[in-house]
Amino acid sequence: MAGVDEALLDEVPEERNRYTGLGGVVIGTAAIAFVSMLAALTMVFGAGWTLLIAIPIALLWSALVGNFDRWLVSSGHGVMTWRQKAMVMFPRLIIAILLGVIIAEPVVLSIFGSAVEEQVKQTRQIQNAAYEDSLRRCNPSPDAAGTIPATPKNCEGMTLATAGAPTERMAERDSLTRQRDELARKVAQDNKELKRREELARRECNGTGGAGLTGQAGEGPNCARNRAEADQFKTDSKLAENTATVAALNAKLTTLTEQLGGASTTYAKELTQKIAAKVQERKAQQGHIGLLERLEALGVLKGKSAMLAISIWLVTLFFVVIDVLPALVKFLSARTTYDELFTRRLEMRRRAHEKRTEVALRRSLLEGDDELRRLDEAEKEERARHAVQVNATRTDLAARLR
Repeated sequence: MAGVDEALLDEVPEERNRYTGLGGVVIGTAAIAFVSMLAALTMVFGAGWTLLIAIPIALLWSALVGNFDRWLVSSGHGVMTWRQKAMVMFPRLIIAILLGVIIAEPVVLSIFGSAVEEQVKQTRQIQNAAYEDSLRRCNPSPDAAGTIPATPKNCEGMTLATAGAPTERMAERDSLTRQRDELARKVAQDNKELKRREELARRECNGTGGAGLTGQAGEGPNCARNRAEADQFKTDSKLAENTATVAALNAKLTTLTEQLGGASTTYAKELTQKIAAKVQERKAQQGHIGLLERLEALGVLKGKSAMLAISIWLVTLFFVVIDVLPALVKFLSARTTYDELFTRRLEMRRRAHEKRTEVALRRSLLEGDDELRRLDEAEKEERARHAVQVNATRTDLAARLR
């Protein structure tokens, strides 16, 4: 796990304990990674049969982290200056720190599990109360008069469909109320006019002076005319019928208001039951406390108490240091005899490789020279055969020409 060559380490057995301890640190970080991943998966899926899936995943994660730490340690073997060490180990330390934060978070959540769960419950209660308030605001109950207020803005998706809303009776009541009020105003105006006409006839008949009056008492023509006009106005204005109609409308409105009050009460109860059912449905959906809720609750706890925030950061830092420890130990370790042997062997292998490459190159060059000589000789032979053929052709041609 420390990434050493056992055969080379056998030459310096006094350093075996050092590298055995370094390998143990790597195994320790892999074990913590296993616990962290198992805790995270348990928070996400819950305990029970899901452990059959969580344990293999946690083991795989542990193997990956252990192999990564082994690579971090093994890449630092050999004799290096502090500058070389920094160039080699610094980026690896950054990666190890990031990995340590990822590993530490689920472990921290497990350590502060009770406080985190309590905070999640409080947050859920606040959210559920706000959800219930929104439902009540977006689904207002009828007022004392049985009127349902208009739905406010920003209530998309929050309105509830309720069959018992007394909408039709409310519309009928409003219509009857408008009709009654208009007719009552007319009756009041007609009564006022009728009283004026009757007062005018009474003053004329009694001989009371005034504008438009004769001032003569008795049943004169003006007295009879004013009385007839008052009676005719009473008949034409249908004052008696309208007064009876207003009384009938008032009686009907009283009955309708009583019925509307009962319907509004029933509607309000049904609305309350539906709101309670929606809130209960939301609570049922919350169920298991997931990893995201725990992380949010941990952030809230950090903001509530400075002491708790310091404790959380110290625990997180502790596990980050543990995960960084393999690379950190290797980075801070002094030069060992194994490092010198390791570097010397690498140098010897490098030189041997260069020597083999040089020999191979020379051999290739020699073989190339031999090949060139063979090619030259073959070319000379080919030229000689070609010259013989040309001479023979010329001799034959000259013989023919003779």
